[in-house]
Amino acid sequence: MADNLEYEIGSSFGGMVTLFSLDILAPRCDYIPYAASVVLGDGQVFGIGKPATQWHWGFLTAAQRASLRSYCSGSSATVYIRSRADDNAFYEYSAILVWPANEERVGGRVIDFTLEFRSMVIIP
Repeated sequence: MADNLEYEIGSSFGGMVTLFSLDILAPRCDYIPYAASVVLGDGQVFGIGKPATQWHWGFLTAAQRASLRSYCSGSSATVYIRSRADDNAFYEYSAILVWPANEERVGGRVIDFTLEFRSMVIIP
């Protein structure tokens, strides 16, 4: 439950709310430190671009999905989040929320649900 209090989302930095307050369990969080990899001439790999993260749930109820959907009425939207990074600490970011193109629904729930946050910029 502690992670529920750590993850946040909002349309503005000052308006962020915890997932707990939305009655949503903490997601599995997959942090991606850079947007793309470039292979250099000597074979080393160089990461370029802004970080991204994915929040994944095995399922969400219709009400939980609707709560998250309120932050992204189209295919994508600029949002503010508090999320875990690769050092296991939480940071606040501005990001582009990309809504999934396909959602699998079973028994009033959406299953195997992933939100992607791209172009993350840490807020100092």
